[in-house]
Amino acid sequence: MPCVKIKNDICGGVILPLNPKQTRPWNNFYLLLRSSIVSFQFDVVVTSNKLGTTQLSNSRTKRLELMLLLQEKYKINSVQTSDFLNSNNIRTPHNKTYNHKIVWSSIKKYKKRLDRFNNDKIIDVK
Repeated sequence: MPCVKIKNDICGGVILPLNPKQTRPWNNFYLLLRSSIVSFQFDVVVTSNKLGTTQLSNSRTKRLELMLLLQEKYKINSVQTSDFLNSNNIRTPHNKTYNHKIVWSSIKKYKKRLDRFNNDKIIDVK
């Protein structure tokens, strides 16, 4: 079966049959370009904070996720969360016991971090 290759910067190339009867209905765009070499080029301007975000250790991420889960799903306040963590012998990264201030500030900072990390915007497409 004779084919034509359409060059494309996005995926490297698409091979299409020369016979229009062999193409699918969703492929009608390519029928117009059977013997042409087509190149698509896009300029996309994106803002992202993911590049400047450092990775947290697994133990720290698990602790923060646990605190966030206790606060959001089970509606437990900072004092109760600190009591829960201390009763289960979960220590801070500096090997100290938790108090309500540490729990509250950790959750606040972790929420800000998640907001920064998930704040991608497409500014312009040309």
